Amino acid sequence: METSLNYLKLRKYFQTSVAMVILALMWGCGGGSASNVVVSKNAVSISPSSSSEYVVRGDNMEGVGGIDLTISYDSTTMSSPTVTQGGLISGALMAPNVATPGTIRIAVISTKAISGSGQIATISFAAVTGPAKVSITSVSMIDTSGVTIPLT
Repeated sequence: METSLNYLKLRKYFQTSVAMVILALMWGCGGGSASNVVVSKNAVSISPSSSSEYVVRGDNMEGVGGIDLTISYDSTTMSSPTVTQGGLISGALMAPNVATPGTIRIAVISTKAISGSGQIATISFAAVTGPAKVSITSVSMIDTSGVTIPLT
């Protein structure tokens, strides 16, 4: 009986901790940012796959437990973005926020380290009426212990 209570307490503590990390990522707590990030390890980039779809990609990811991305787009020519989770972060919890026109926030948290290269997310726009301008405006990452990973 005591073991069951300890398990329930530990489970509740873990769920609360994960929720706190996600909230911290969504509200911009944590380390550094970069414009159009170019790094050799834990690199994040965005590129078009069609006129209305963009792929957010992670390359050479190593020991990443959480990612906080801010992406900007021209809201005068693009609207109604939707974000779909990519294969690189399969099994992780992803929380996109598209509530502010012109800005997309994506928070990812995982209890298992994210390693390798692949798609983090796909962003699709319902309407594109002119030249598309999409870019990453900030990136921060943590390891599975919650320690900020410096982008070099």
